[in-house]
Amino acid sequence: MGGLEFRLATPYKTQSAFGVLKSFFGQSLLWQRSGHECMKPIFDFMRKEISESGEMVKPPSWSWMAYTGGIRYGTFCEDRVDWMTNIDFEYTNHQCILTAPLGRISLNYHITLCGDMDCDIRDENKAIVG
Repeated sequence: MGGLEFRLATPYKTQSAFGVLKSFFGQSLLWQRSGHECMKPIFDFMRKEISESGEMVKPPSWSWMAYTGGIRYGTFCEDRVDWMTNIDFEYTNHQCILTAPLGRISLNYHITLCGDMDCDIRDENKAIVG
């Protein structure tokens, strides 16, 4: 899986860790299972595993690399999304550090399930925002 990540990161000349590309940070996190089967964790997330060289042995729970099964990326209206670009994404052998400004989420947003794998996020005027 690391080879796939490397092939994705290289042409975009960006850092990557655990299947997340720095240049496409938000989009990289919008993965979901591609079928109807449950994705099972490959690792026990409660156990911290570090190799003798100090490298992280397993991906974090938010990464698609930690699960069995196929994935797909979510669809969204690109013109309605303002992606944060002031994110600092640093990966070393010991840890993955993400630094980003805190955003505000309106209490008036509503999430509605549309089928078994998709949802709409709507603002107070019922306009789709995600």
